[in-house]
Amino acid sequence: MLIKEAIRRVPLFPQVTGSELEQMRIQSRKDAGIDPEDLEKIEDLEMTFDSDNIAMGREFARALGSQRGEITEQEEEDFLRAQMIHRVLPVLEPIFGKDLYEFPPRLLELLQKFYETSQTASEFQVLLYDLGANEFVGDQKEITEDHESILKKLSTGSIPGAILRHAGPETGGLSSEEYYEMRRYLWKHYTPRQTPAHFVFRMAKHFRPDLKVYSAN
Repeated sequence: MLIKEAIRRVPLFPQVTGSELEQMRIQSRKDAGIDPEDLEKIEDLEMTFDSDNIAMGREFARALGSQRGEITEQEEEDFLRAQMIHRVLPVLEPIFGKDLYEFPPRLLELLQKFYETSQTASEFQVLLYDLGANEFVGDQKEITEDHESILKKLSTGSIPGAILRHAGPETGGLSSEEYYEMRRYLWKHYTPRQTPAHFVFRMAKHFRPDLKVYSAN
């Protein structure tokens, strides 16, 4: 697919996870020969999970000679976000534009996984409560209405024309918990300007032009 080719052409950030940064700090403090008593003070500050205390502990570690990974919690989040943005930019910029730079790392992770699962060989499906249906049709009856028309039904408005229940591969994809977590993040960022379902469907049809839409009425 063209989207896959776009990702291959973009050089990736060196990948470093949050746990790897933590291991880097542990090793750096060990290499610096920090006294166990001082090390305990640093760890106690970090274990409060308070941003100011974490910054104080890491600054103390730097003062005692630790040189790697001793950044503030905010700097760490910004770094992890930058990695994620660099990775997903080619596929998500057409959908979200500059808003990507405001998304938290967890939302970027979920969006990346949503994209990756869309590239599987299995059928990619959307289940839709069609509010215009005249009868109960049951799950898995295909809706052949064109995608742009469905997208309009999922756009902003006090009375939507349809409700998107789920989107993903026939097998696998985001779990129900991950899917609704992704939607909650989108709801928080966009409501009332636009519905989360609008963006989920835009991604689905962008990633998979062969997208199948089924009634969940």
